[in-house]
Amino acid sequence: MGKNRNIAIAKYAGAVCSGLLLTASFPNLGSPLIAWFALVPLMASLRNCSPMGSLRLGYLFGMIHFATLTYWVIPCLKTYGMIPLYLSLIILFLFAAYLSLFTAGFALAVNRICRDAKMLSLIGPALWVVFEYARAHLFTGFPWELLGYSQYRTLPLIQMADITGVYGVSWLVAMGNIAVFLIYLSLAGHKWNGHVLSKKYAVVSLAGFITILALAWGYGMWRMGCIE
Repeated sequence: MGKNRNIAIAKYAGAVCSGLLLTASFPNLGSPLIAWFALVPLMASLRNCSPMGSLRLGYLFGMIHFATLTYWVIPCLKTYGMIPLYLSLIILFLFAAYLSLFTAGFALAVNRICRDAKMLSLIGPALWVVFEYARAHLFTGFPWELLGYSQYRTLPLIQMADITGVYGVSWLVAMGNIAVFLIYLSLAGHKWNGHVLSKKYAVVSLAGFITILALAWGYGMWRMGCIE
């Protein structure tokens, strides 16, 4: 009983940690490097998790991230809408609660579709982009600080957006997170949904990511040279 409780606490802590790390990837803190591992604690929390547990963890991750990311809603409502502080806080909570549906959907999709670590490496980044695209367009959308925007300072990397849009950058950053997670998974000897991940595949996954990153970077350098 105590062991299960400790595992549950660790999983929730991982979701909270990822939410805070992802927020720290954007302005005002704005460190692009953080985005490349911000999702790793969440992925670790989703390991060997039930569908409902994954849904809860994804929702908690989203609540922490969006509540800390869109804090500016409160002063805007107070200053320009003349709305009392307590109502502004309620509106922020409801806003974050809505946006968190998309991160909860991502976590559930990972649980149901990515039954082993290989599927996670191949499909996981695309699942992130699917739910990010839905957030940006559904019900007029809210494309505020998509994952790819975290790389706004990394000029060579974001040149690929002239082909893929911001979603291509988001896909690459999500791929990097999953590659880092798979290395952790193999080194720690942990299973993903009951499946053992070989160190060889984890290294291949990381090498594949580095290759794509290098190609994107090379294209960006060439593209910037053309503009100059």
